Amino acid sequence: MGKVPMEPGEENVSHNVLSCFVMDSNISNLWELDVLGITDPVANKSKLDLENAALEFFKETVQVNEEERYEEWLQEGVIELVPDSDNNMGHYLPHRPVIKTASSCTTKIRPVFDASAKMKGKISLNQCLEKGPNLIEQIPEILIRFRKNKIGVTSDIRKAFLQISVHPTDRDFLKFIWVDFQGNEKVYRHRRVVFGVTSSPFLLAATINHHLLLEIKKYNEGTSVFDYSILTTLAKCFYVDNCVTSVPDLETLQNFIRQSSMVLAQAKFELRGWEFSNPTQVISGGSNEPTPLLGLIWNTRTDTLGINKECIRDLESLVDKPFTKRIMLSLAQKCSILWDLRLQLP
Repeated sequence: MGKVPMEPGEENVSHNVLSCFVMDSNISNLWELDVLGITDPVANKSKLDLENAALEFFKETVQVNEEERYEEWLQEGVIELVPDSDNNMGHYLPHRPVIKTASSCTTKIRPVFDASAKMKGKISLNQCLEKGPNLIEQIPEILIRFRKNKIGVTSDIRKAFLQISVHPTDRDFLKFIWVDFQGNEKVYRHRRVVFGVTSSPFLLAATINHHLLLEIKKYNEGTSVFDYSILTTLAKCFYVDNCVTSVPDLETLQNFIRQSSMVLAQAKFELRGWEFSNPTQVISGGSNEPTPLLGLIWNTRTDTLGINKECIRDLESLVDKPFTKRIMLSLAQKCSILWDLRLQLP
């Protein structure tokens, strides 16, 4: 895709990437040969049926609550205190703190909840939930659209999961115990979607898509104030809480930033951290620092994509180790896209 940045005197070269997709390949296929002829054919069909059923159930039950949110913390209504009269039924999430020391961090201590924790002989909350379709399969298509036009543009949603309300009947499965400064134990439960629960990425993606489809329907009915091209672009550019796309010129870029922010704000989603190529133009939000992009590193100054150096070091450290399924799974998790590339538009 165009020229590769070079040092003076180097030969002009280009980089071609050929990707062949066979079936719906994923890392789980590594184990299929071990059970060849044993797996029930119904198992494959039931997985797809469960994914479709989860999507249909979401469409039937999604609603906008009194806060105008699609159903911080205590003061922001993210959690609520469980009344003493509660019957203690439900599920409790273990949690631990993650401390960030960087000066740029706005949240120094963040609680992380483990929905995969379980007692011996029991099942976890995550094992009881349908996680929905595999969202990772969307990454190649999003990256292709990201390189389609002259100016690449990205942003993310602030505290995306915490902007979606959980129905009151489901909140008892999201309880946790907290010890206050006086040493008293208190029981809280989440009122919003919890990061770390296996179904949360699907719920976020489905909520964003639902909101955008409603706005597209309004446009077709003549009641939307937004451009149709903006709405259709947004409907295809989200990976979890990341907005990744491209636009042809600066005027379109400014319009896209303005309208997309307004569209998502209607659902209480705040798009922030805008990054885009073409840094010679003065537009608020641009940056020359390398930006993480769906498992890759994007240099907005040169408009090139590269692999994270940590992934390269991980690969080098495995050279002398036996090449096993465990190693391949580890690589797939650490490097979601193993492309040795540096791409730049002409």
